[in-house]
Amino acid sequence: LCHVARTICRRAERLSIQVAEQNQIPENLIKYLNRLSDFFFMLSRILAKDLNVKQIPWQPRV
Repeated sequence: LCHVARTICRRAERLSIQVAEQNQIPENLIKYLNRLSDFFFMLSRILAKDLNVKQIPWQPRV
């Protein structure tokens, strides 16, 4: 569920950036959404560790 919340925050951040191109929005809003997605990412990692859930390491494409 944390990863779902994180992806929703990231989507909201991207949409906010698009809106900011045409309208004035508080700069802190975009920063907040970015940090909120970071929070959900870290929370998911902590919960997975506490619950002994196997994590699949991210492998960048090279």
